[in-house]
Amino acid sequence: MEIRRATKLFAASAALALSACGGGGTGTAFRPEPTPLPPPPPPPPPPQAEAVTIFTNPTPQDYASVGVWGNIGDLSAPPFDVQFTSITSTESSQPKIRYTADGYYEVQLPGDGFSRLIHDDSIANPTSDNTVFELQSQMNRSFVITGSRNSGYRYSEMAKWARPDLDFAQTIDMGFVAFGTPTPAGGVPVTGAASFQGQILGVTDLSATTCDCGFPIAVEGTVALNFDFGAGTLGGSMSMALSSGWGPVPVGDYNFVQTVFSASSTTYSGRFDTSLSGDNFFLGRFTGPNAEETIGAWAVPFNFQDGTHQAIGAWIAKRGQ
Repeated sequence: MEIRRATKLFAASAALALSACGGGGTGTAFRPEPTPLPPPPPPPPPPQAEAVTIFTNPTPQDYASVGVWGNIGDLSAPPFDVQFTSITSTESSQPKIRYTADGYYEVQLPGDGFSRLIHDDSIANPTSDNTVFELQSQMNRSFVITGSRNSGYRYSEMAKWARPDLDFAQTIDMGFVAFGTPTPAGGVPVTGAASFQGQILGVTDLSATTCDCGFPIAVEGTVALNFDFGAGTLGGSMSMALSSGWGPVPVGDYNFVQTVFSASSTTYSGRFDTSLSGDNFFLGRFTGPNAEETIGAWAVPFNFQDGTHQAIGAWIAKRGQ
């Protein structure tokens, strides 16, 4: 009797186990459908670079510009000498800068077309404080500004630019340009006098060598311009020093001579007081609605150690209070 009952229990247990495994009989095990996993979230968009900033509140316009540039030779092979050739300051041969209705700065280097100014691709996550740019549609064109708005300038900026020579030689075109909102005719005072104080930016034909290549030594310094608007006269001077890792090395103070300026004129020019041979000039124009600032380009020879050398550059200055 007990054996028969145990046999029945074993048979019932076996049937249940077989049914649970899906085998035998007509029973089907209940298997709920798995809940599908939600799709992964999309990756975050890449950070958007801030717009190129030069002036604080730009409006669409063509900026006035004055500049100087030349070819500095092949710095990739010994003796790594900088050799300025074909230095030019003619207005038609200088960079043009404009701000478009679409909200972009565009630059046209001499002999090139206009191209949008964008952040240099070596700058990670550039902000509005970035000053190192390139031209979007043209390779190996650099455009580096000084960030003059951080020094209180409202209408003026200056930059250095460089590119491979357009003749595809192993040489570099390098120049300096000052640009800004031009003072309109009638905007220059016709009475009184004013002094402008500013800064210069430039380069020399002195060279330094590093990593088996050369580079021209830069210059920095100050400029002072004294206008008598009523009399139509201009005086002033420029101080220049070599830039180096050990601090500026002064190389000269240069008074203005042979100046050209007339009452109500928006432009001016002149030379520096030196008997050295070489390119020697300056030229400039006023910026701002009422000549609050001024931009200029210059070239001057100077003595340093082994002889006479050449420097070129630009300046910006603002009227004193």
